[in-house]
Amino acid sequence: MANLSNWTNFGVGGASPSWSSDGWLNLINDKGTQAGGSIFDYAADFSQNVTITGAFKIDISWLYDYAAGDSLGFVLAKTDAQGMTAGQTNAGLGVVGIPDAIFAGRDFFYNNDSKYNDPNVGVRTENLILPNISNMIAIRQVSADGSSLLSPPVSASSSVNGANWKNGTILSPRNTYTDYVQLKWVPTTTGRVDAKGNVSGRLTMTYGSGSDTNGNIMGQTGQVSYDCTVAQMLSIGLIGSTGGHYSKMYYSNSGAYLNSAKATQPLRVNYINSVTGGAGDTYYSTNDHNLY
Repeated sequence: MANLSNWTNFGVGGASPSWSSDGWLNLINDKGTQAGGSIFDYAADFSQNVTITGAFKIDISWLYDYAAGDSLGFVLAKTDAQGMTAGQTNAGLGVVGIPDAIFAGRDFFYNNDSKYNDPNVGVRTENLILPNISNMIAIRQVSADGSSLLSPPVSASSSVNGANWKNGTILSPRNTYTDYVQLKWVPTTTGRVDAKGNVSGRLTMTYGSGSDTNGNIMGQTGQVSYDCTVAQMLSIGLIGSTGGHYSKMYYSNSGAYLNSAKATQPLRVNYINSVTGGAGDTYYSTNDHNLY
């Protein structure tokens, strides 16, 4: 993942993400009502195990802790960078508007609009004047028509404080914290794809204070999981979004880790049920031809 040329950036509402020479991507630069991110140019095959690990950093006025915006984390979607610009700002984690997309990361703001189905986790008032601020980490999925967020299971959200915290001072009035995050997908049955091209499995997201060269999280601070069905071939990306609250949001590609099979056009094999004579499961061969 260290090759920055393998990423394509996107922005909504004036956001213009940019990479620094040391591998940090500035997703949002202290502006409200924006969404910014980047998509890895090679889609992944979710009929196989997928693991991605990286570091996300918040840089915010020292008056606040988690009033950083709306969201910051990973995104999985059946689209490219241009398609990601359909995601809405202000609410919806930057992904509402993108059918079936999955967000995995920090949800900084509790929205009580029923279309978002936000869990009331880690909600607080900051600096006595800003209500509905949250330190929640969550995995959320957009509805098939793209108009709302599905109601999540209890296992998919948790209250988790930021790691590697540095408090601001009079001379440097900014708070910063950096979370190391691993998102891991394990299919229920490796290689099994249904007739619609979908696979089922479990996403597990782990937060901590560091990571090793194999993408494992060290100093774990929290973990959530979500059982779901996704398309076999998905783009992996990064996203930060803001509304009335905002901050500087970053992702570090230095030392990041990605382990997945490149999305392919596989040979489809249909098996016959030996008892009924009817159609059985569909599997895809591992001897594939790359689409990318």
